[in-house]
Amino acid sequence: MIKTSYTKKCHNPFGNSSQTVIDSVIYVGGTLGIDPGTGAPAENTDAEIALVIKNLSECLNHAFTSWSNVLKVEILLTDINDFEKTDAALKEVLGETKPVYTVAQVSALLAGAHVCISVTAAAF
Repeated sequence: MIKTSYTKKCHNPFGNSSQTVIDSVIYVGGTLGIDPGTGAPAENTDAEIALVIKNLSECLNHAFTSWSNVLKVEILLTDINDFEKTDAALKEVLGETKPVYTVAQVSALLAGAHVCISVTAAAF
């Protein structure tokens, strides 16, 4: 049975989308570096990357899973040169987990963001 999951510890999704969809796999939609309490974007790209990962962590926890169950990471960047620091930050939370990555540079992201990350995780 497919269901959606929302936590106030992560920013609200945009448009007609869900924060997290849970089936036999957990899908966490494009997460941005927006403070869920204030709705304000992060001050710079480094802070944005950290906030995206924090928001994703909250969504994974709320869906009763963790970074150790992540199967795929999709990264959208407005500057591909930010990939190395994004990857380094992800390695910290992924630990030994080696998910499949999709990385792309895009011309723009919602809310003026520079980083957007989606994850797919196993549901147990």
